[in-house]
Order: sequence, then C-alpha cells, then structure tokens
Amino acid sequence: DFTKVLSLVPGTAADPSSINDSPGSFGLFSANGQRGRANNYLLDGTDMNDGYRNLPAINQGGVFGIPSTILPVDAVQEFPVLSGAQAEYGRNAGAIVNIVTRSGSNDLRGSLFEYFRDDSLGARNYFNTEPNPKNQFRNNQFGGSLGGPIVKDRTFFFLAYEGQRENGGLPSVGRVPTAAELAAASAAVGGVNPVIAGLLATNPWPAPNQAPDAAGNNLVATVPFDNRVDSLIAKIDHHIGEGDLLTVRYFLGDSDQSFPLALVGGGGLPGYNTTT
Repeated sequence: DFTKVLSLVPGTAADPSSINDSPGSFGLFSANGQRGRANNYLLDGTDMNDGYRNLPAINQGGVFGIPSTILPVDAVQEFPVLSGAQAEYGRNAGAIVNIVTRSGSNDLRGSLFEYFRDDSLGARNYFNTEPNPKNQFRNNQFGGSLGGPIVKDRTFFFLAYEGQRENGGLPSVGRVPTAAELAAASAAVGGVNPVIAGLLATNPWPAPNQAPDAAGNNLVATVPFDNRVDSLIAKIDHHIGEGDLLTVRYFLGDSDQSFPLALVGGGGLPGYNTTT
C-alpha cells in the first residue's frame, strides 16, 4: 500500500500505523499542521478524492481499516507529495499527492508475484492452546502487470491486477453458563417460562472447554473470518503529434469481508461478524 510511506515527507505526521493523523480526523496523514482531511489526492492529474472522508478513492479501508480496494503497487510510477503547493492546484490547503500510473513502452514487459502464508508454517496463537485444534489461517496475495505497444512509438497499453484471498479463525476467551448453572438457576426460580425454555432448547451457548481462569472465562472460541479483494487497472496512452497525449484509464475494485465484532471490543462468540 503506497499510502503507508506518505508520512516520510518532511513536515508530515501520522500515527505509527499511518491509518490516521489524529482521532476523529479520518485522514491518512497531516501535512504542515493541516487536518488529515485537508489533503488533495490526484491520479495522473485528475481528482481521486472520495466524497465522504476526502481520502484516496481507490485505496479504501473496509472492515476496521482492512483494505477493501487497493491500487496495485506495480501500477504506480511515482507519487510526488507537494506541500505548500502553488494556487494552480487549489481545492485543499494540505498536501497534494499526485499519483502517476505506469505506462507501456515499445518493449513488452511484465511482472508476477505471489505472497503465501499458512497456519502449517506458523506457531499457535497465544490463546489457541492445546488440546484445542490449531486455528486455521491462509493468506494468498497475488497479481501481476503487463505493458507494451499497440502501435510502435505511438500507442501503448498497461494492465495491472492484485488479488487477495484470506481466511481463518480468531480465538478469543469468553464466559458461558454451564449445564449445572442453568439447572440451578431454573430450580431457583421454580421453573422456566416458555420463552426461556425455547432459548435453552436451541442450545445457544457452546459447551465450556476449559476450567475457569482468573477472570472466570471458561471458553476459548474460534470465530471464522474471510477477506476477498480484487483490484484491476487498465490504461491506454496514445501520442498525438509531437507533444500531446491522450490517456484512457479504467479501475475496478471489488471485495467481500467478514471479521469478528470483537476486534472493536464487541462480543467474541461466533455468529456476530461484521460483514461488508
């Protein structure tokens, strides 16, 4: 994600994760004391700001900031960051981030990459103790690019794609009532009304799988998650005469995400994921 290095420019500031510059500001970084929303993002000189948070329209966060669309890194030629820019840019008082995408040339060139991670290659999570089964995790991040001539010295094409397939389970501890506690509570009130009886019949609580710890937690539950991202950019450049250039560009970003609510302090039991 090229936006993670924006804070390397002098006069900028961000938190260590480079997700925002200050609580409630919803910006990637602050330039010369301006708010994070005060920056202007351009793609090949054209506006690329979303209408809600004034962030790059392509590199957007999904559930809890996990990227939902991303500009493939191989498609980025350069991204000069201008602070205190001339009035010709206008629009915002902060920095100007002008992302320049790569173009094809007379030579046919491309790239391929694959990043792979699997639970069989890593240790257990701290909460994923034996004798519980080892939590599953798998992540594939892959893509490539291809650029070359359509008409030599005049018309060129460039394509870049990046995809991600990620799934697994996140362990968390919880407190659930035991069968003995449910029976004791029912006896203490002299019976169970039909509504509660219906709930108990569905067995909504998983069985405890460990002795209570110091906080009373008697369950280690694994909540499944998954993340699918597909990002594609296509570009055609046509040189007209000696100094004019016509560019046509198309970007497609699509994703599905489902992550446990517990990531933001909610419940950690299965069935309560945030899905987008």
